[in-house]
Amino acid sequence: PPPRLRIAYSTASPLGTEVDAEAAAAVQAAARRLAALCHHVEEAAPPVDGHAVAACYLKLYAAQVPAVMDQARSLGARDSEFEPLTRVMAAYGRRLDAAALTQSLARWNEFARTLGAFFGAWDVWLTPTTARAALPHGTLDPPPAEARLTDTLLASGLLAPLARWGALDARVQRLFVQNLAPYPFTQLANLAGVPAMSLPLHWTPEGLPLGVQAVGRQGDEATLLQLAAELEADAPWFDRLAPIAHEAG
Repeated sequence: PPPRLRIAYSTASPLGTEVDAEAAAAVQAAARRLAALCHHVEEAAPPVDGHAVAACYLKLYAAQVPAVMDQARSLGARDSEFEPLTRVMAAYGRRLDAAALTQSLARWNEFARTLGAFFGAWDVWLTPTTARAALPHGTLDPPPAEARLTDTLLASGLLAPLARWGALDARVQRLFVQNLAPYPFTQLANLAGVPAMSLPLHWTPEGLPLGVQAVGRQGDEATLLQLAAELEADAPWFDRLAPIAHEAG
């Protein structure tokens, strides 16, 4: 069992985007359960700019897309086999230079230091894993008008020059934040290099699972695993499955 832990929790999206009431309820219920297990639990969050985290995450992601696409092409993939949004992201990524990536890496170090200071006062930080339950397929697809515009740019050959001129920057950043809105809580641990896990503690009235993310200090996976074992013993989840799983069986 873990020792008595200092556990912070928060439910607000670091992007200022909407968080479903069920996702917030999942964290609040976990906080109450942990308090009942004699841990010290309070509402708190590290003072990190979520939009800055998203911007840095975008640059890392976008810089990798053209490299991965080039590798796929070398193995025989055709441009038409890539989704239009992937090709837009690749055009944006090719515009980024080494200086932009280096600046992002420096910001990641700032995020890690801020998170490290936060974990000087806390052992674990709880958030929703996702801001809402599973989304229907196609929810994050671009609107038809935007999809048509993308197809036109791809067909005309204007995508690459527009990207080089910076004309796509605002559009790509808006799309990226839009696509991160259901998942705004998980990027920080990735960039800061700290352990995190999703605990299957909550189910919506429709029977869909909603995870609670537990983030720990650097190198302290053991505390997270101890906490998970304690919670699983207190509220077993092994046999909890969404209705669709039973239907498939």
